[in-house]
Amino acid sequence: MASEIRRMARALVEHRAESFASRHGRDESETRLRFILAGIEPRRLRFEWRWSEAPSGLALDAEFHPAARTQRMLQAASLTLAALIAASTWALLSDQVERTLAFVVALAAALAVLAFPLVVAAFGAQREAEESRIRRALTRALTDEDESGAGRSR
Repeated sequence: MASEIRRMARALVEHRAESFASRHGRDESETRLRFILAGIEPRRLRFEWRWSEAPSGLALDAEFHPAARTQRMLQAASLTLAALIAASTWALLSDQVERTLAFVVALAAALAVLAFPLVVAAFGAQREAEESRIRRALTRALTDEDESGAGRSR
């Protein structure tokens, strides 16, 4: 399970690039692409694309970047965890804080530390799902294939 969480966390902040060959002309490909992407609004990633023409034909170069707010969310969560750990340490070592309150603060910090990897994995899974949905849509729009993966490279 730890390796799966690590993979999901990596997927959350990873940059990926792929190329999709088109079986259609440039105008038709652009029309089909805009139509199919109109209904997709990714929240966990930023999607950029550009056309390239090679001797083998027209291709769409797609790049998948983490959303800008992802980095801010991770930094804010890290600062919050650090503050919770510091507060629980102070509460446990201080004579000015009631033992019950110190226990609650320490428990909250421990639960937050345990939950953080699961939250990051959940966001990573959402990003992978959005990326996969865009890949399938691109494949359908440019090659009229559903799941064959033709024209993809990693």
